[in-house]
Amino acid sequence: MTPMDYPPKNTVEIVGSIYAAALVASTSWARCLNHGFTVRGGIDYGDIYWDDNTVLGAPFINAYNIESSRADVSRVVCSHNFVKLIYDYLEQATNDSAVRKSQHQTILNDILRALMLDYDGFICLNPHNLYIAEVFPDGTNDFSSTVERLMQGRTSHIYRKYDYLRCILQGSRPGTLSREDISRYIEQHSD
Repeated sequence: MTPMDYPPKNTVEIVGSIYAAALVASTSWARCLNHGFTVRGGIDYGDIYWDDNTVLGAPFINAYNIESSRADVSRVVCSHNFVKLIYDYLEQATNDSAVRKSQHQTILNDILRALMLDYDGFICLNPHNLYIAEVFPDGTNDFSSTVERLMQGRTSHIYRKYDYLRCILQGSRPGTLSREDISRYIEQHSD
């Protein structure tokens, strides 16, 4: 089995890791909605090993545990490890030269906009960014009406899971996370 390097060695690897995780989760969620169902999930970061038939590692177990224990409605919850990776990037970007800081600012804003602080204090993927990931065949990107359609005729348990997502999509966009939000989260959720 081949190990994947962890932690990332430089800023480019950190940004690539964050973007890859958020993009894969966001695109998968959007495509699922486009095909008539939604998802719950967890994002974790850490050592993984793979070969042609198997992918192993603690992040898979932790992501499953996050999904099982924290994603009780349609949402994708970020692990402490993943948020720490973002925090580390924020720290590196803060310590870079003025030129590099300005280059990082756009990337930082995109990363922070891709996430939201949810009702229970966990950092989650922001479902409003699903609009970027997928466009419906008719040229629209209206996930809230899709979610409403999916809610019709469902049990109360399933209805509640869809209703939470519908409310977020119909409401105003969650505020962009700040560096302070990430720092507070790291302090409060130390594993």
